[in-house]
Amino acid sequence: MGMLRLLLGFGVCAGMWVGALEPETMIGKPPAGTSGEGKPRQAVHANDFGADPTGVQDSTAAIQAAVDYASSLVKPHVKSPGDRIDGATVHLRGVYRVTEPIFVRTSNVCLDGDGGATLLPYFTSAAGYNGAKPVLVIGTGTVWQTSGSIPAANKYNRVEGLMIKRAPSPNLSFVGILVSGTRNAVLRDLLVEEGLIGVLCENTSEALIQQVSTIGCNWGFVFDSRKDRPAAHSVLNVTNSDNDVSSMRADMITAYYPQHTGVLAFDTGTHLITGCTIGCFSDSPSSPTPLGFPAAAVGLHVTGGTTGPGTTRGMLVQDVVFEASQSSPRDCIRVDAANQHAVFGVTFDNCTVQTWKSYSLTDLGKDTATTLLRVGQGGEDIVGLTLRKSGYMAQSAGYFYGRLVDCDTAPDLLVQDCFPSITLASSNLGSGGHIDPVEYVYRIDPSAGFTPPGWTSTNVNGSSLITNLGDPTIWRFTGTTTDAYITRSFSFNEYQPGLAGPIVTFLCRGDGDLTFVAEVNGAADTLTTAKNTVNASRYSNALVDPNVTSTSTWRRVTFTFNQFDANYGFHSMRIWVGRKANASLTKYVDICDLWVGYFEGGRHAYNPFER
Repeated sequence: MGMLRLLLGFGVCAGMWVGALEPETMIGKPPAGTSGEGKPRQAVHANDFGADPTGVQDSTAAIQAAVDYASSLVKPHVKSPGDRIDGATVHLRGVYRVTEPIFVRTSNVCLDGDGGATLLPYFTSAAGYNGAKPVLVIGTGTVWQTSGSIPAANKYNRVEGLMIKRAPSPNLSFVGILVSGTRNAVLRDLLVEEGLIGVLCENTSEALIQQVSTIGCNWGFVFDSRKDRPAAHSVLNVTNSDNDVSSMRADMITAYYPQHTGVLAFDTGTHLITGCTIGCFSDSPSSPTPLGFPAAAVGLHVTGGTTGPGTTRGMLVQDVVFEASQSSPRDCIRVDAANQHAVFGVTFDNCTVQTWKSYSLTDLGKDTATTLLRVGQGGEDIVGLTLRKSGYMAQSAGYFYGRLVDCDTAPDLLVQDCFPSITLASSNLGSGGHIDPVEYVYRIDPSAGFTPPGWTSTNVNGSSLITNLGDPTIWRFTGTTTDAYITRSFSFNEYQPGLAGPIVTFLCRGDGDLTFVAEVNGAADTLTTAKNTVNASRYSNALVDPNVTSTSTWRRVTFTFNQFDANYGFHSMRIWVGRKANASLTKYVDICDLWVGYFEGGRHAYNPFER
């Protein structure tokens, strides 16, 4: 091999082009007894250092030797000794068995898998790596760099054209690529299969991850600052003093069959995630989770940390496709903030859920529907959260009932231009969420008494419908074994036909079951234990007796109605709102801030089967 390269080189020097010689000719290890005089070419082939491209023999030492030799070729810049020039590339061509991690500790050293080289981690023990032994480590490796002080000696590494696949035996979990303590790293054209974590970036900034796929990993991609977390939360078992994980870009990445979470952004920020596909996720969530990761199993998880103050901030997630499970509901996106770890300035733009299951009518409003965005812990510390131009695309015939948003707490949330309006029918936006664009027509003020002017009541009297702690703006329904509700009719005659459906939205709380019934254009949409089939074809919309499970947090629920006659617009609505019958006289439902209007967003999910 070496003689062939030498002859090819002579051919070029003589003005001849021999074969398909690459402009950057590779060299091997310097011959024994020489010092490698002369200017070395900056390309190294791992096979020349004894790596076995058949995957039979252990190639760990040979590949590491090739990487270390390439590192020796990189020179410091004359004017800036910390910067490196004349970078070197280690080429891999074949299938390689490795039994220990490969470390790339020097700037400007790159790994190139010619034609898609494959690394097979034959790991027998994860001792010292907290159960998450890495195959490749890009960066300092064992020294935690403080924020802003990552040295110039740890920059500009590149890994390209590699596949990392689980070895046939033993089947020990592994981390495909760990990027730690470096800047400006590039990961491109890679595949990691069946690892614990596909790609993990910690203590690193300004990295580009492009056209990288993970298949069957528990976590596909993880961006983790490890803010104030112990060495036990580190793959390399290193205690951090400070951290910086920011300004990352993930472009055209894919996480298929992530058993726990597709993409996790953990106490980190200023990232751009674009052109991402997350498919069939959270089928077999890990428990307990490693490295202090959050327990929530979800497609894409944006969350604050667990200890000490910190922020997850300034993030744009756009053009993401979620392929939900065909058999079970899933949370596609989840946002959490906890323990002073705020989340602010995060936008999800053009995120689409491809749905495979046509849920039954009784599924509507229940936990059997896939949710695009769930806001969990610490809603009061979530500021500037936006879901924009996002929604559902049906992949099967029949009606689909999905949930656009479900907030366990009260975030500052804007839902803008999302589709279809049916998914808002089962949404809970929390007390801080709002929808745009909506044209509100009526705001109901209950302060005029137990039954405001224009309203009628059923099974309600002074003892069962009371104001809450003297607050005249709140209705409280309690103290009856039959349905307790008030009702009112609204006229929309002044609006032109063809507008999107009406919207009813209000805040509620309590430990009883909320009831809501609507009658549009004189046709009752009776919501008992199941939706009427005829009305479903008309409206495809509303919620079936949702439980109001929080007694301390106000939640905004929203009801929308699809127009069922293209030639005849909405002209009237009658609504019933209150508490379902319950044998416990102490159970209650509080309702306030009720609005009626028009939702201007798209009404229907795109369904290729209905063209």
